[in-house]
Amino acid sequence: MGLFEDSTPRCEGMGLIILIINFLFPGFGTLIAAFITSEKEKMQPTLIVGILQIVTSWLLIGWLWAIWWGYKIMQASA
Repeated sequence: MGLFEDSTPRCEGMGLIILIINFLFPGFGTLIAAFITSEKEKMQPTLIVGILQIVTSWLLIGWLWAIWWGYKIMQASA
């Protein structure tokens, strides 16, 4: 797996909230997840993903990517 695939953060009890934030504001939920994750080694790659999602959200791909990433965070946090 790649760097970003292995870096999905685990945010206990916040997965659904992160998904909703990513749906409404692409990338911002991912940035929040980067700061609240208990796995600090996943912080930097998650920050990069969040910034890229924000930058590419106007292309629709960033918005879809943010929703997918929010779903992955929700799964990892369950």
